[in-house]
Amino acid sequence: MKEVVRKSKYGNPRIRQQQRRALAVKMLKLFLAAGAGAMICFFFHFLRVNSMPGEPADGAVAAAKEYTDSITLRAISSCSLEEEAAAKLKHLNFASEKGEIIITNLESVLTEEDLEKESKDAVKASPKQVELLHKGGINAVNIANSHSKGYGEEGYLDTVHHLTKSGITSFGYDRVTVKEVRGIKIAFTGIDAADGIPGSREAIKKNILAGRNMDAQLVILCINWGADNTEEQQRELGHAAIEEGADLVLGYHSEDLQEIENYKGKYIAYSLDHIRETETLEQTFIFQKGELESCSEAKIINRSAVQS
Repeated sequence: MKEVVRKSKYGNPRIRQQQRRALAVKMLKLFLAAGAGAMICFFFHFLRVNSMPGEPADGAVAAAKEYTDSITLRAISSCSLEEEAAAKLKHLNFASEKGEIIITNLESVLTEEDLEKESKDAVKASPKQVELLHKGGINAVNIANSHSKGYGEEGYLDTVHHLTKSGITSFGYDRVTVKEVRGIKIAFTGIDAADGIPGSREAIKKNILAGRNMDAQLVILCINWGADNTEEQQRELGHAAIEEGADLVLGYHSEDLQEIENYKGKYIAYSLDHIRETETLEQTFIFQKGELESCSEAKIINRSAVQS
């Protein structure tokens, strides 16, 4: 019987190598397909578990927080840093409220120089007294008022120097200062309206524009009215400030108006010097994606009642 010997096609080494490669490619495709399917199932399961109806996913919450923020501003009456007058600062307890703005109108000249008085109302204090502002938590100071240049330009510049050195934001006259709080740029400006309404209105317009040109998202204006401005003039200037772009107007040294007025959705506190030592004006500003979206009512609160 004739033996027939068949040569199997698998006996060829080249063919065997090609088929092994084809098998490996096929298995790799199956593995990748199975892996992709598992990943897709895991992804949809994660979304289902972490995004229950009415509850945004954690990522959405984080994104919302990133684009929404609030800043609370508090303002107290004018203060001086001479030994006796500074006693009123000892009741303050804002130091623990980090990240917020605590503002006042400083009526003392901070200098160690023996300067000549240029105003009968001039008051001088040791630069060391700045520590009282720190202890009280005050971090922003207006120095455009009837006392700030009582020892001349040198005394004023000394005051600016010592406040800046201590880390306290100061502003006034043509010095517009921008302070960044949690990514929000706030412009602070102050004027002394005792020089007259026309010049004051022009100064306000110029300073607010300067703040906006520094990318400020919020503009706070302090006005020292002076003793000669009438109620009508104060209201005129306060309204003009809002129309020029101020987001809050803080008035000092007013003997007439004492109200807090809502004008076109923005607030004007005409005389913070009439509030008590334990009281402060408070207002919260809400920002959405870096833009001012809304604000709370500006109102006077009793700090002693809050702290008790």
